[in-house]
Amino acid sequence: MNTDVWALENITGNMLLLIVHFLVGFAVLGLIEMRLCLSCSKWSCKKVPRAKSSEELGLDDDVENEKVRCEEQTFDLDKGE
Repeated sequence: MNTDVWALENITGNMLLLIVHFLVGFAVLGLIEMRLCLSCSKWSCKKVPRAKSSEELGLDDDVENEKVRCEEQTFDLDKGE
């Protein structure tokens, strides 16, 4: 066995695991970007609570105006705009 810590035969396993980690990470990012994980929300164990109205939340007028302004903005995920 080579006693040099940085010898190729001593770090081959580390390099292999780094490459596997890189490939798995990119695969996960690819799934997220392709929006395949959005369908997983149907399998959730907890129910998603209904959205509360502004009156139930007790929002101020300026917060309500900002909420309406944000809802009117559009963002097309397919175009990246």
